[in-house]
Amino acid sequence: MAEKVVNSDYELLLEELNSKYFEKVCDIFDDAKNTLLAKLKDLLGEEYCQLVDEIKTIKDKAISVRENFDNQPYTAQLKEKLEVAKLEFVEANDQDRAEKKQALNAILSEIAQRNIEVFSQMATFRKVIDDKTNLAMSIIKEREPQLKNFEKEVIENARNKTFELSVSYQSEVSALSYAFNVTEFSKEMPFLKSFDPNMRLIDFNKKAFMDAFNSKKQNCGPKCSGNCLSCHVGEKNDSLDKNYYKSENNDEFKN
Repeated sequence: MAEKVVNSDYELLLEELNSKYFEKVCDIFDDAKNTLLAKLKDLLGEEYCQLVDEIKTIKDKAISVRENFDNQPYTAQLKEKLEVAKLEFVEANDQDRAEKKQALNAILSEIAQRNIEVFSQMATFRKVIDDKTNLAMSIIKEREPQLKNFEKEVIENARNKTFELSVSYQSEVSALSYAFNVTEFSKEMPFLKSFDPNMRLIDFNKKAFMDAFNSKKQNCGPKCSGNCLSCHVGEKNDSLDKNYYKSENNDEFKN
């Protein structure tokens, strides 16, 4: 009975150790991402940063225009008038049917005209956004070789720091196992099997990684692969479509 308590205490301490080192690894890649973002601004220059700011401003304005249109009292009034006109047309007798149809069509035409106006505004916003996005992408393409080379340097540095951290982990897990007379244990950080060190740093989100790791510990069984996406195959939920342990990695630099 005593041995079972000892094993339970050992596993608890080992779990805490893994959590501590998992966060340390996340910190390494979070720092690497911040380094990359700072260098990106330097390499891409003021023109690119200004374009990004302008695109965000225009997108926010477009959203505001659309929301204001949808929330206008007259928009709600037209919807109510449409419902009434539709009902009156459906229930009209043969004598009044033509008149009710004309009233219904008048409301439909007004709604269509107002929608055309706001759609026209949205199209103008989209055109400006597309033009500025193309300019921003041309800057990225022009400086892509430097960007990719620097990204590789940052990732390699993060890998080296992770390797150095693993040495410290080995020392702690060995000491812990010795204290509890545990002879069979792995010196490798187990979560690295599911944490992809080749991820695109631009996509890294420390909070998302930590939340996924903590959720895995609480909700998953001992055979968990660490791939959160694999647990939710077939489910249509945006929050589950992101695999926080994996990230696309290819030769194309993406902003």
